[in-house]
Amino acid sequence: MDKVKCVIVLGAQCGLNDRNEMDLAPHTKMRARAAGIMYQRGLAEEFILSGGHNFGVRYDRWLSTPVFGTPKSDRKPDFSVEAKNQAHQWPPEAALIGHFMMANYGVPWKAMFQEEDSYTTKDNAKKCKTILEDSGITEVGLLSQLFHLGRPKGSAITEFREELGNIKIIPIPAEDLLVMESPEWIQKICEYYSAPKGDKLWAVAKIRQLLTEGKSLVEMLTKTVYVVRKHITGARTGHEDYPEQFRTQEEAQTLLTTKQAKYQQTVEDYIDEGSAITEGRRYEIVPLEVPI
Repeated sequence: MDKVKCVIVLGAQCGLNDRNEMDLAPHTKMRARAAGIMYQRGLAEEFILSGGHNFGVRYDRWLSTPVFGTPKSDRKPDFSVEAKNQAHQWPPEAALIGHFMMANYGVPWKAMFQEEDSYTTKDNAKKCKTILEDSGITEVGLLSQLFHLGRPKGSAITEFREELGNIKIIPIPAEDLLVMESPEWIQKICEYYSAPKGDKLWAVAKIRQLLTEGKSLVEMLTKTVYVVRKHITGARTGHEDYPEQFRTQEEAQTLLTTKQAKYQQTVEDYIDEGSAITEGRRYEIVPLEVPI
C-alpha cells in the first residue's frame, strides 16, 4: 500500500456497551483500527475524522440497538432539528474515534482533524470538501469498509468524487489494513461478510482469496452500468459496445431505440435504391461491471 499524506476516516455507530461505557460499534472500531495501523506503519501522516452527533438521529445510544433504517430496526433516521439538538448531549463520532486511535495506536491529536457536523455519507463529503478547499491537497485517502466504499446506492466513493471534484479519491478498505496487523482478521472479515452488507451480498470466497494473497479489496469495488451492444452478422461477424455508459436499463433504452431506428432507415434506403444489404445488425442492452 502506498503512503497517503491525508486520509479521511468515515465515522459510524458509537454508543454505550453492555458495561454502560461509551464505545465504538464493531464496524466503527474496524475503521479506527485500520487508521491506527496506517499511522503506525507510516502510511498516513494526518487524518480527517468525519462523523457528527448521531445519537437519536441515526441510532440509539445503546450499541445493542440496530442502526435506524436498517432491516433489523423498526425506526427510521430522525433528521429533525429537535433530534439533532438533543444529540449534542453526546460526543460526536469523530471524537470517539480519535480517542480510540490515540489510546490504542498512539496517534497524536495534532494529526487528527475532527469534522463533527455530518449525519450522512453525503454530509461527510460536503463537510470534508469545505475543509480541503484551501488546503492545496490534490489527493486524499478515503477509509471505510468495503461495503461502505462500494455499496450499490450512495457509495462513499461516489459521494466524495461528486463533491470533491478535482481532488483525487484513493479508496482504502479497512479490511486491507486489519490483515496487516494480524492474519486472524481474514476469518473475522469473512464471517462479517457472510450476511449482506450495504444492501449487497458480497463474494466471501473472493474476499478470502484476495486477503490471503495479500491483495487489496479495491479490486472488488465495482458498479453495474448498462451499455448498448451492436451484434453484426454477414460479411463481418462480431459485436461492439458503444462507449456511452448508463446507470439504468431505462436510460440506455433511448440510445438503443435511436440506433435501431437509424439502422432500419438505412435498410429501407438500400431497398429503395435496389442495393444489396451485406450485413445485419441487432442491438441489445447489456450490464457491465466496471471500477467505481
